[in-house]
Amino acid sequence: MADATTHSSERVLTNQTEEEVIEIDENGVVHAVGYTPRELKSTVLRDPEGEYAVIEIRSDQLTLTPTELLGNRWACEQQKLRMFPAFRFLSAGSSIVAAEGALDTQCSNTYGLRIELNNYPFSLPKIRPKGWQVHPSAPHHFNDGSICVMRSDQWRRHFTVALVIAKAAIWLGKYEIWKRNGNHWPGIGQSH
Repeated sequence: MADATTHSSERVLTNQTEEEVIEIDENGVVHAVGYTPRELKSTVLRDPEGEYAVIEIRSDQLTLTPTELLGNRWACEQQKLRMFPAFRFLSAGSSIVAAEGALDTQCSNTYGLRIELNNYPFSLPKIRPKGWQVHPSAPHHFNDGSICVMRSDQWRRHFTVALVIAKAAIWLGKYEIWKRNGNHWPGIGQSH
């Protein structure tokens, strides 16, 4: 059991990985940060001191402009990912393969997530739970355990990893309501 001073996001992300945590500067230069994602412990909806904050994220902050699409995509992605300070890009060799981090919800639960970037940005990233499993009866998840935040035909090349994380945060909020209210998913859903 973790001690009381350890933030819940930190407890979720204690597994070692073979992938390297990286940051990308404004010139597109990749800098290694380390191999252990345990330092990824800040939150989206609740800061480490437990205080709630309302943050407004506009859709233009989560997508790339035509100019950004022509420039260094990974530097732009890194900048947008800073809206979710618990998340970091991971590399294997010379490829960026995923982003990992954790989101805290309005119910003070922490969910680790791994955003897999296979064929990115040309296809929708796969969002996998890290350290937890989606309830098997929950809607809007796939048979492989990944969560569904949009249909693959809705994905556009100018969308970002930060957008995927924002949509995952919305999904997690609905998931918690679903668990509390007798298994009724809030809002309008789409078939997949």
